[in-house]
Amino acid sequence: MTDFLGVIGVMIDENAIAQVIGILCLIGSLLNLFNKNDDTMILRSAFVAAGFSLHYFLLSEWVLCATVAVITVRVLAAWRWPGSRWLSVFFIGLMLVQTAILYNDLWSILPMTAGIIGTLVYFFARGITLRLGFIISSSCMLAAAIHSGSVGGSLAETVGITIHAWVAFQLYRRTKQQKEEALTSPLNNI
Repeated sequence: MTDFLGVIGVMIDENAIAQVIGILCLIGSLLNLFNKNDDTMILRSAFVAAGFSLHYFLLSEWVLCATVAVITVRVLAAWRWPGSRWLSVFFIGLMLVQTAILYNDLWSILPMTAGIIGTLVYFFARGITLRLGFIISSSCMLAAAIHSGSVGGSLAETVGITIHAWVAFQLYRRTKQQKEEALTSPLNNI
């Protein structure tokens, strides 16, 4: 009986530590999401992703852990070599292979899908398209985080979807305003 209680105590401690790390990553995500500078946002995202990989490791969510670890490296690679078709194919292949190896059930497909969409977005999108891609990718990760019991991951993805939608709208509104100003410029009447 003592061994059983000891195992339960370790499980509770690991789960509590995992949830605390998840909440800290949530805070890091919140601080990063309002950033309108794409380069700074992408670089900081790598650090948050590394924390979430540890979070999912402690929750024994191996597909999520491996996917987010790949995402961490991919974020840095995409920041360093934007638009690299070879690297994007490499990371998409890596997502497919690691999911095939660690596959548990249909829920395993969601992190992979998020990773593939995120790979395409990180390497090839900027501005509004970057934020819309994040919304789609985050929706897949939200479902996986809820399924895994990740409090910080679920909240981070929910907030991320909301903030990216807001930033996308702000960028759209600014672009539309700039186009309208260009059309009404006195130079156009000459």
